[in-house]
Amino acid sequence: MRTSRRGYFFLFDAFLALGAIAFGIMLIASFRSYAPSQVQPLMLAEDVMATLAGNRVEDIANTTQTGLYVSGLVANGNITDAHNTLLEQAGEFYVRGNRALADDFTVNVTRQVVPPQYGLELHINGSDQVVVVSPGSVAMADSTVLVNAKRLVSGAVNASTMWGPLLMEVRVWA
Repeated sequence: MRTSRRGYFFLFDAFLALGAIAFGIMLIASFRSYAPSQVQPLMLAEDVMATLAGNRVEDIANTTQTGLYVSGLVANGNITDAHNTLLEQAGEFYVRGNRALADDFTVNVTRQVVPPQYGLELHINGSDQVVVVSPGSVAMADSTVLVNAKRLVSGAVNASTMWGPLLMEVRVWA
């Protein structure tokens, strides 16, 4: 009778040790370091810059809220040249001294492009003016990934007056 109890104790001890080892392995496996991919924010920064530099004011359709906003700016005379790209138009607002309009314009034309988990800022003329398009789910100071895309922009106010070049920079963080 005594030998059968000893078998139960050894069997219970073996299961307890096996459970402790399995728990330790699961605990070690759960402590992986997470590093966000730098490819997605980089692609987003380049895509936003390409969208702003490649689309003209006249290309934005009147069916969307953004298109109606831009059409209103054209109708009230704030936008004088509908052939400007979106980036040139933001730069023209900046050069003319309409910095609040440059902010509103940039936010309205890029609002639908940025997913909520990413933060996005547009810096006009270096860091002279910062337009926060999307604050993101993480503050830029606390982010682990910060990428940017830059482009020089210049334009014409009329046939004889040129402005620029301005350094336009899009910063994206996650």
